[in-house]
Amino acid sequence: METTLLILVFVVLSILVGVTVRALLKNTAIPYSVALLVFGLLLGLMSQAGYIREPIEEINLSIRLGAALDPNLILFIFLPALVFESAFELEVHLFKRMFSQIALLAVPGLVICTCMTAFMVLWLLPWEWSFPVALMFGAIVSATDPVAVVALLKEMCSRARLQTLIEGESLINDGTAIVLFSLFLTLATQLNAEMHIPTVVFEFFRVVFLGIILGCLVGAVSLIFINRVFNDSLIEITLTLVTPYLVFYVAEHVFHASGIVAVVTLALIYAGPGRTCFSPEVIHHLHHFWQTLAYLFNTLIFILVGLVVATRVTDASLDSWGYLFVIFLGVLIIRSLAVWIVPKWIEYMASVPLIRRYATQYRYMQQVLVYESARGLLAANRQTITLAKSISMSEKDRDAALSDMERNIQLGEEALDNIKSLSPEIVAKIETHTALRILLNKQRNSLTALSHEGVISEVDAEKLVSEVEFKMHRAGQDKLS
Repeated sequence: METTLLILVFVVLSILVGVTVRALLKNTAIPYSVALLVFGLLLGLMSQAGYIREPIEEINLSIRLGAALDPNLILFIFLPALVFESAFELEVHLFKRMFSQIALLAVPGLVICTCMTAFMVLWLLPWEWSFPVALMFGAIVSATDPVAVVALLKEMCSRARLQTLIEGESLINDGTAIVLFSLFLTLATQLNAEMHIPTVVFEFFRVVFLGIILGCLVGAVSLIFINRVFNDSLIEITLTLVTPYLVFYVAEHVFHASGIVAVVTLALIYAGPGRTCFSPEVIHHLHHFWQTLAYLFNTLIFILVGLVVATRVTDASLDSWGYLFVIFLGVLIIRSLAVWIVPKWIEYMASVPLIRRYATQYRYMQQVLVYESARGLLAANRQTITLAKSISMSEKDRDAALSDMERNIQLGEEALDNIKSLSPEIVAKIETHTALRILLNKQRNSLTALSHEGVISEVDAEKLVSEVEFKMHRAGQDKLS
């Protein structure tokens, strides 16, 4: 059977499994998303162990193909729709009233968690990471998972304020984390990269505000067209399906802004001021459509996460599991400090009574917010440990490479005395060429590892390798001149 058909088989079977699991769990307290994650994990382990054989070998192949899907493709297919649906279903009036609390947790709270986590892993873990790599790790594990949190909240929570706070914080938090991760990834993969705080802050605000502007522009243009359409559900619903993917692509790949921030902005415009532009008869069908699409995507994504985790479990050493447990506890403690300390700091430092009141309103929600950070953390930590171990070319790596090169040159000095006396230019060229080859090979290996892990695409990896080769070539020319 062809590969495309096998992937279709995987999608169909996953949805059938989701329908069955939902029916079985209807009168139980087991969350639907957790059950799917466990099912995907068990299915992946059975496939890895070879228990799925004839006459269902094609199902086994479809499972393996599902686990090996391109991460960038998964991100582009699932993320815009799930983020849009979550933001579109928000109570906009509550979101406006609680925006100070949401922004407090999602921006300064995440930055604090990221920095504290980076210092924690530099102190605890035995790997010699550079500071940008540690910050990458902190940005990943400090972010709450909007897909998992929203899926659980809709099943188990009936408090509108709590749901709005956690849902809104998860969405903005995730967008902030991706922006920070992208900035630190750029620093980690550059040669002789120096982290200038003003530059990082400027780039952060550029990415965020440009995403907001793009979301507003696409929302305004699409609403002008929707306002001219009357009671045509096909056109109105189709536009709401296309615009999240359009704004996500334009923001991420054209303007290099935050796609999540753009999608959230677009959804809030549709759910708030743009709601009156939709035909009254279409609104009901529109919400049902997005709820159904989100259910299908959630079913697929949680099974896929289980399959991917299953492929990583067999590669994990006992030490990695120990580090995972320590990091898990550390991140919970750091999240607790951020949730409890940040509002108190605002309460004492802020002179605006409104902010002070908002900073004290959600004390009863703080315990839930702390445990929210654990959602999806186990899988994220395990995959990130594997990723971070593969990132080379830290400052210590470069120093070690240069030290090895110098020692090797010193060992051969006596044998090269005659050559030096005859042609010192040749020796200088040899030494420079050796240093360049060491640095270039390490950086190329780092980029290749990032591409294999799915952090960057193959196209981006090729561009970065070309850029590294060009920089190294220029460095060699500078040394020879």
